[in-house]
Amino acid sequence: LLPHIFQLTNNVYYHMRRTGQGQSMLFRCTENHRLAIKSLLELSVSNPGKKGSKLASQVPAVKFVIEMFRNTHTLFNLNASHFGKYTELQFTDHGRLSGIKTLDCYLERNRIVAVPSGKCNFHIFYYLVAGASPEERQHLHLQEKSAIQIPRPAQYWYPPKQCQRQ
Repeated sequence: LLPHIFQLTNNVYYHMRRTGQGQSMLFRCTENHRLAIKSLLELSVSNPGKKGSKLASQVPAVKFVIEMFRNTHTLFNLNASHFGKYTELQFTDHGRLSGIKTLDCYLERNRIVAVPSGKCNFHIFYYLVAGASPEERQHLHLQEKSAIQIPRPAQYWYPPKQCQRQ
């Protein structure tokens, strides 16, 4: 049996602490990536409430915002990734999280200018339109919510009907 994701992150974290060497993990699945980051953040914050825990609590919030620019609804996944990324967590010599770096390796840019028929755009477009004031909608020539086209030819309002959970 393959190790559970939490066991794997424990092994990686404590090997890093013991040897002082950087470690690498490769994921094909967004959920395993999310669980590994969560586990590493918990391991790196030994004293909740201290300065290091502030960064650890900010990482998931920042990742959520960034993923709104990269994820869409699909028929099989309500939060499908349309990108590849490299994430680097940086730790102090004492195993405390000191920084994070995320780089896009691939982004489905064609979805920004032309959404395939019957598909959904990146989440961020729907959030931006949902938060637009009437004046902003008028300035941007956006009609009623049900007729919004972001970008054309997509005709969806967040969340698009075909993208909602049945």
